[in-house]
Amino acid sequence: ILSLGTGDFVSDPLNPEANRNLLFWARNHQSVFKILMDGPQNNIDLHLNSVLSDNYYRWQIWLENPIELDDKQDTTTDRLIDLAHGHLEEMEAYDNRHRLGCVIENLRSK
Repeated sequence: ILSLGTGDFVSDPLNPEANRNLLFWARNHQSVFKILMDGPQNNIDLHLNSVLSDNYYRWQIWLENPIELDDKQDTTTDRLIDLAHGHLEEMEAYDNRHRLGCVIENLRSK
């Protein structure tokens, strides 16, 4: 199974829980919705990874800036396409047969 993420954003990847007090949640009420939506996704990812092991792959692009779920502007679509191309090129260059190579090998053997 290849699970393709839609992109995710963490404002401070080295300290993702920083400044998450009541004022933060009041100002960033959309983050509460994000947590509610991401929880089941993360649980499913963890479960599939433990059950399927080498037969499960999750590819996720980490965004430098957040993109709203309903943002359908051409510039946003172009940005996402560019990010996807860059991600695939990076995976191909630094694969070490762990991601793209493994998927290709599994597809060939089926």
